Amino acid sequence: MKEKNHVIEFLRFFFTIGVVVGHAYCVFYQENNPSYTIQFHTACVDFFFIVSGFFTAKHFYKNEESSNEKKFLKYNLSRIKRLYPLLVIGALEGIVYDGIRLRFQSEAWPTFFFLGGINKFAGWNVIWYISALFWGTLVASALLCWRKKLAVSLYFPLIAFFSLSIMNYWGCCNLFSVPLIGNFFSAGLVRGICGVSFGIEAYYLSIFIGKNLDKFKNGAVAFLSIMFEIAFIILVVYLAVKQNFNDKEFLIYFATAALLIVLNLNQQRIFNCLNRKIWDPFGKISAMIYVTHFYLERGLYKISCIRDLPDIAVYAICVISACVAGVMAYEAEKRAEALLSKAIFNH
Repeated sequence: MKEKNHVIEFLRFFFTIGVVVGHAYCVFYQENNPSYTIQFHTACVDFFFIVSGFFTAKHFYKNEESSNEKKFLKYNLSRIKRLYPLLVIGALEGIVYDGIRLRFQSEAWPTFFFLGGINKFAGWNVIWYISALFWGTLVASALLCWRKKLAVSLYFPLIAFFSLSIMNYWGCCNLFSVPLIGNFFSAGLVRGICGVSFGIEAYYLSIFIGKNLDKFKNGAVAFLSIMFEIAFIILVVYLAVKQNFNDKEFLIYFATAALLIVLNLNQQRIFNCLNRKIWDPFGKISAMIYVTHFYLERGLYKISCIRDLPDIAVYAICVISACVAGVMAYEAEKRAEALLSKAIFNH
């Protein structure tokens, strides 16, 4: 992007809140109110994978190092540095919650090696996303370093095609399905690889379109941009009210990829009203909200007076509490990082 597009920060926050609300339903109502369901958080997670793939491609497109080995190591070390605090905070929250219940999951240790919750490794709730994201981007970065042209033109499209086919055949994108014979690949890992592949293809397609944008008439560009934005909004509304997901959920991959192309070209029309710096702080705390909200909601469920409130009030309390916890965790992470850097520098 020529300049920062703040719409992406808004979308990160929006879909994070979608995850918070979806898990609030799971905690408070899934067992005792089966007349309706909220499954929107499933599609929200797919959005995050696609965005991660998009920015992975952007990184390797704009950062050419002297050797592929150096590029690969530098990128993945930076990923570990960024993802590990999220993983540790989420795991510690799970440990504290288990400790209060006098139940310790010693078998969940693979979480700290980016394995928790995927491929039959035990892990604390929610952290599976970080594990799937780490391994998905690890594979993607290797392909972009050593097989860039072939990967973009062949490997990533095939990966997206086969992963979508697998998820559709074995229960769509449901996290609890096991999409390969022999239980070898978890649905979470397949979803992560699929989303990252879509994001990478979206970025390179936006580069191609950007280089040829002057060949299109301005009216045609504006019309197509509006159509893509409307399609994305309609799909999000459709998925938000669906009570059970089926194979149509895969459309979120295409709709998100199309919207990211529009945003990368700075051609948004409808979403331009959200292109404001005010969303940057919300986008920054989104990851912390994601990793801290689940056990917080379980704690809130223990308070009987909250359980007795109307649904909308329960969701509002969960969202506000998750945002507060996310801000606190984000500030704690920044302070810890500053102290660590200071200690290393002084040493």
